[in-house]
Amino acid sequence: MGELYTQAEGIKPWQSKTLWVNLVMAGLSFFPAFRDFVTPEHIATMFTVANVVLRLVTKDKIVLK
Repeated sequence: MGELYTQAEGIKPWQSKTLWVNLVMAGLSFFPAFRDFVTPEHIATMFTVANVVLRLVTKDKIVLK
């Protein structure tokens, strides 16, 4: 009998748009000039919107091999 489900190959972590965008946004939140310009609520909203958009365009999963 063949397998019902096949495991699709994914992408390496450094190829993930989602990880890069989250890393950049997290890094920006540590800069005082950025923190003075936006509130924590704005930062949370930007993370949410960015992750929803990236989730809609994501095709592959991350694999650690």
